[in-house]
Amino acid sequence: MYDQSVLNIMQDKKNKVKNIFDSIAFRYDFLNHLLSFGVDKYWRRKALKLSKVGSESFLLDVACGTGDVAIEAYKQGVRKIIGADFSQNMLQLFSKKSDWIKGKTVQTTAEQMPFTDNTFTNIKFYFKRILPFIGGIISKNKTAYQYLPNSVEEFDEKIYLVDMLKQAGFKSVKKFRLTFGIVQVVIAEK
Repeated sequence: MYDQSVLNIMQDKKNKVKNIFDSIAFRYDFLNHLLSFGVDKYWRRKALKLSKVGSESFLLDVACGTGDVAIEAYKQGVRKIIGADFSQNMLQLFSKKSDWIKGKTVQTTAEQMPFTDNTFTNIKFYFKRILPFIGGIISKNKTAYQYLPNSVEEFDEKIYLVDMLKQAGFKSVKKFRLTFGIVQVVIAEK
């Protein structure tokens, strides 16, 4: 499928991403709240309400970071939750924040999920303009906070998520924009 040089480049990029998130994990929550002026909490609640999670849901929180989406889902009654992230430091912080998640996290990339028959939830937060400057100063890692918005922008330009989900067999795919388009929530149902 791919030659070895392409695979090496892909693995190098994955390792770079992992190292970035491992290095900023200790300031991740603080910066999310600061840079969104606390609105990130509303975005999580709203995204979960739009997805209609409840006590019968089985939530796979992909790229869960320190677990804020899963923690909000737990507050909304979800009890079957798995957190997946490539950054071990993020997962460790998630486990420190919430005893109930211990033993229910997995370190993995989104492309190599070890699950088959579950419902997946993936919610992203995106800050383009002030994130690189302030995030770089506070975290002491400018590279991380330049990489994050550029990565999201590249994903948005190259990946047509709604079309991809429909091609994967999802019958209902809805896209919601919150706070003047700063955040988008995509809900897909099979």
